[in-house]
Amino acid sequence: DNTNYGVLDPFIVIDVRHTMGQTQSGEESLKATVQEIFKQIYRDYGSLIAETELDLAINKIIQKRQAGETVGMLDVIEELAQNEDEDVKHLAKFLSGKVTRSSLSLVFSHGESEGLKLNNRITILETAGLTLPQHDKAIQDYTEFEVASMIVMTVLGVFSRTFATRDYDEKTVEIFDEAWTFTTSDIGS
Repeated sequence: DNTNYGVLDPFIVIDVRHTMGQTQSGEESLKATVQEIFKQIYRDYGSLIAETELDLAINKIIQKRQAGETVGMLDVIEELAQNEDEDVKHLAKFLSGKVTRSSLSLVFSHGESEGLKLNNRITILETAGLTLPQHDKAIQDYTEFEVASMIVMTVLGVFSRTFATRDYDEKTVEIFDEAWTFTTSDIGS
């Protein structure tokens, strides 16, 4: 459903002004989440320059978010596409191709979606069409569909953590099916 595109964009889900739990700022959580998502998509792209420029692009878009601008994951890719280095431009094309018309459309936007609401009394999330790998399958053996599904699950986990830690005085309950997926990535762990 294209009305749901971008609802799980980390730039929308993670508030950079607040602390996530006891140890990590919203900015640190956002950067780690965005880096993990891109790392899962491009899996050892191979260019140190491209990886460095990706990190710089992420930082730039986070700064724009902190300044109150409406931004999202697609803005990181567009920042890469404007780079003069050909490897970086190729990385941008590669990433753009991977996120178009897939379940990753839930995670990538320009920040225009309202996103998920943390203050709703009840939120039920169901994502159809995910292809989760077997729990014992090696990450390097994941198919593209499994990688995209794991990225969606990663952001759902970030949303769940944000929901659970936003107000320690308020009692909350979370029920999460397929929670084992969090232990398969650095950010999930």
